[in-house]
Amino acid sequence: MSSFEGIAQSGSTSLATVAPGISEALIATAFGLAAAIPAVIGYNIASQKIRGLICTIDIFSADFLNIIERYFVSDRAKQHSPSPETGRLSPGV
Repeated sequence: MSSFEGIAQSGSTSLATVAPGISEALIATAFGLAAAIPAVIGYNIASQKIRGLICTIDIFSADFLNIIERYFVSDRAKQHSPSPETGRLSPGV
């Protein structure tokens, strides 16, 4: 911004007029990158850990539901199925 102010005040676009503003912009860019690069690295590390946690939770929930189905849903279906000997339903528990 100060480069444009210097051009407007002097009316010329010489290097001496524009240089202070360009150096100021370069310094601001360097500070911005110094803040942004560690932030992006931290974001990527946190994002990767969260993805791993989500994968672990998904695997656990699938295993847990399989166990529940195996022990509760399958047993209940066996209790209410006809007995091969009598052809009658066995009493529910």
